[in-house]
Amino acid sequence: MNRRRFLAVAAGGLSATAGCLDALSEDTGPPGGGGTRSETQTAPATVRPTTKVVTTDIGSPASVGDIAATVTAAGVWRRTTRTGTDRSVVAAADRQYLVFHVRTAHAEPAATETPAAAQSTTSASATRTTATSPDANELSLALSLDGVTYTRVFPTDTCEDGHGSFAVPVPAGIDASNGAVMWYAPGGTTVRWPLSSGHFDQLDRTPRFVLESFEVGPGDTQLPVRLSVSNQGSRAGRFLAELRTKSATQGESISFGVPLDEPVTYHTSAPVPRADHDQATVLLRWGDTVHEQTVDL
Repeated sequence: MNRRRFLAVAAGGLSATAGCLDALSEDTGPPGGGGTRSETQTAPATVRPTTKVVTTDIGSPASVGDIAATVTAAGVWRRTTRTGTDRSVVAAADRQYLVFHVRTAHAEPAATETPAAAQSTTSASATRTTATSPDANELSLALSLDGVTYTRVFPTDTCEDGHGSFAVPVPAGIDASNGAVMWYAPGGTTVRWPLSSGHFDQLDRTPRFVLESFEVGPGDTQLPVRLSVSNQGSRAGRFLAELRTKSATQGESISFGVPLDEPVTYHTSAPVPRADHDQATVLLRWGDTVHEQTVDL
């Protein structure tokens, strides 16, 4: 899996029940842009009635029924990716993304006396049950910020065996003072992993990236690509975009940090399309924003 750099609570400054639903969570359209409605539509989480609230720290597990879940890390990004065949970059001018990583496992069963005659059967059953971890995509997850619940949660990567990374679009530059990642577990239990002051600081201060230049040169097998990006926002951030040739069905994500008031020049390359083409067009895109450059071969 292409791991992202997550912000753990231990990183410090870089680091209740559901409230009313806002327009983000009620909207059935794209979660923050990044393609057509059918490509990006995600069903909101199921908000169940809460009879019990469990609060635990990020990095600490919570067990409900036969599932143990842990939000291992969280961070705030201006753009993120969406899982799928093309790993599209999701972005919108008025949105940022709280990205968090979840690990799931089977909860340890309560210790009970087991008759000797049944021990072998019980042991074999336990092995079959715990061979595969619960699917993190099956959890009803949400984000609470100052009493507003954002249920538009979508996966950002294809993860395996109990691991999943997810994103929640929220307004850019939101001034929140309390909040938590939430799991609406079976049986009326709501689990909360509170965010840190570092997360709220990141939510309040938003990077704003400006593409200063985008150049593509000719090549035999690879087309050299050069782009320059500046950051005119209120904090440093990670620039994320998708690069592909126009004739290709898939591209790749490029990512690099951009500090404030200091443009960054990034060099990469794109593959030359089939030999029967006289020209090649390279696309740089995030969300609904697309830049393109065409070069003679």
